[in-house]
Amino acid sequence: TTNKTKRFWPYQKLEKQDFESSIPVLGKMLKGLLASAHSRYPLAVSLSSGLDSRLVLAACKDFITDIPVYSLIYRNLTEDSDDVAVPVQMAKKLGFDHTVFDCRSTTNDEIRELYQRNVKGLKVNWVDIVAGRVNHIPSDKVILKGTISEIMRCRYFGLGIHPPRITLRDIVALMALGDAPLVVENLRSWFEEAKPYAKKYGVKILDLLSWEIEVSNWYDM
Repeated sequence: TTNKTKRFWPYQKLEKQDFESSIPVLGKMLKGLLASAHSRYPLAVSLSSGLDSRLVLAACKDFITDIPVYSLIYRNLTEDSDDVAVPVQMAKKLGFDHTVFDCRSTTNDEIRELYQRNVKGLKVNWVDIVAGRVNHIPSDKVILKGTISEIMRCRYFGLGIHPPRITLRDIVALMALGDAPLVVENLRSWFEEAKPYAKKYGVKILDLLSWEIEVSNWYDM
């Protein structure tokens, strides 16, 4: 390992595109991406009632009978919750196999200890979700999850107007991880490397912060 960031996208300056004409282009791109993944890896689809997972499901329709589709019951969800009931209804209507896994039972100590040792203090109540996947999804599966809504919501500039100037102090405050030296120095390192990249390719630095530091870490966990 080089301990250096390697970004695979964007690799050229982003240009503004018309919304309507972009839809079929992006749809074709997503279908091709997932078809390519299907030819290389054993996939599984995590399905809820949300827009993102249903978009992934639609893009996989040509081979959906080849891969397992599942939903999870966790936290306060029940069999009647939209994130469980809607996938069940979709599976019946569209004719694909679908399984619901209940993750509300107590996680065994081994998985809980391993989780907390790696992500101590962060998203602690996700441990039951992780345990559900460990217990029910074969470890060789590559799980498809959608994050389009997450990365397009301008999370750190909610009105859609990016601040003209961003400082390290702003980054530390937005991440809300405290101001311990470990936190500050790692965010400083990311910020100093990301600023010229964002400028070169026309990406808003707070979007990059959300994509790389927030959303990516969620899905890593």
